[in-house]
Amino acid sequence: MLATITRRVNSRLDASTSSNKLTALEVGDKINIVALKFGEEYRGNRTWFVDEKGIHITSLAASLNPDNNKLSNLIDFPSLWSLASKRTIKVGIYDSGVTKDISLFENRVEQINDHKPGAERHADYMATIIAGNDVKNGCFGLLPNAKIYSYQSPILASGKSIITLADFKIALRRFLDYNVDFVNVSMRSNEENDKFESDADLKQLLDEYENQGILILTCAGNEPHIKSDNFFCYPARLEKVYAVSGYNIINQPSIKFDAGCNLWTGVKLLAPSDAIFAQDFYNRLSIIDTIGTSVSCAVTTAVLSLLKIKSALSTNSPPLSTFLSKQIDLMPDLSISNESFKPLIQADSFKILDFSIIKQILSI
Repeated sequence: MLATITRRVNSRLDASTSSNKLTALEVGDKINIVALKFGEEYRGNRTWFVDEKGIHITSLAASLNPDNNKLSNLIDFPSLWSLASKRTIKVGIYDSGVTKDISLFENRVEQINDHKPGAERHADYMATIIAGNDVKNGCFGLLPNAKIYSYQSPILASGKSIITLADFKIALRRFLDYNVDFVNVSMRSNEENDKFESDADLKQLLDEYENQGILILTCAGNEPHIKSDNFFCYPARLEKVYAVSGYNIINQPSIKFDAGCNLWTGVKLLAPSDAIFAQDFYNRLSIIDTIGTSVSCAVTTAVLSLLKIKSALSTNSPPLSTFLSKQIDLMPDLSISNESFKPLIQADSFKILDFSIIKQILSI
């Protein structure tokens, strides 16, 4: 959104009030706002406008005049919400444990195992991207009426969540009991890789998910030094799960692979890793302040959920897997020919979840 500054405002290079890299924008300056970021509170305001150069400006709500409202590459949330309202999607989240009593989830979270206190808030971020519904405070997702089934993974004394093969299998069985539509796993295991590949019980579970048409979406991980088909990241590397890596959306329309994300030939899709953009009812831009393939995975879970709703509403619709494959074929390719790790990866390009074509795909 292009805008003109109407009164002098301070700016900084990040959303921290302690930043020592300060500057100012003067009356008449032109800026291109790409997001509204939620960070540290400053003079009663915890929202920071972010321009295309990464400059953060606070207390700007009454300080600019929009020059245009053309948001061609961003999500029109109200339209997506209209589609989402036609069916309640059930999403299983295997993560640090979604907090049940947060108001933005409106009693739509069911904890299906014992949730121990003291865990990190990672699961809450993922659930917000998928199903948050607090427009006033900028915490909203693509499926504001979705039902969340939260399974808390093992928690270390530090509060960090981990994945173990044994617990992962238990979680998958529990999600089947609740007849979920999708499972979101925005985590990766540090256990020995061959445990996942050789486990007969897990293979049987994955076969059952495939037979029931339930997609398991997993993040590819964030180890920027690993860009190889020889790298094994589980459960994302399993054949019958849907591995998602990330690209930077803040630099659109010049989309670029996020060098902090893992990538290998088996990755199914690349989705935004650095921000969730939205156009809310007040025509402002919003961003969830978290990064990495965890975000990419949650975004993909939500978008594929919307595609499933569209498929269910269509007459003579093909099986969901066929329908999703056709929709993904419509998505543009991201070439990695210029990346330094290209010789390590067999694929020449990857499909990307480009927000500019979501309207076309969903026929909104």
